[in-house]
Amino acid sequence: MVLVGSLEPGSNAEKCGKIHVGDMVCYLGKEPNRMSRVEGFDLDQTMAQLKGFASTGQDSVTLVLKRLVK
Repeated sequence: MVLVGSLEPGSNAEKCGKIHVGDMVCYLGKEPNRMSRVEGFDLDQTMAQLKGFASTGQDSVTLVLKRLVK
């Protein structure tokens, strides 16, 4: 599984306050019809999916994250 390891200071992810270190990436893509499930994928597999969307000229990608709680 791929977990958020850090947030770039000043980035959109940090500014929005909705993404936290430790969140797990579950889905990514373009809503509503082009979402790919990546839950359980390793980093290389997840990055391959992400690069696939980038190569289509999409200017944004939606991430669905799961917050793991003890």
